[in-house]
Amino acid sequence: EGGIEYEGQLHRSLSFVAKLITGTAWNGYSFFGLKDGGSKQKAVTR
Repeated sequence: EGGIEYEGQLHRSLSFVAKLITGTAWNGYSFFGLKDGGSKQKAVTR
């Protein structure tokens, strides 16, 4: 709802988190292995 939490910080998208992890641009849904990117899906990374 309010973003994606990663390492205790709230981020605007899965793609932004994927870029933080890898250093390169990624489609966040592809990077995290999620299908279609529906708004009801939630990813938790610790």
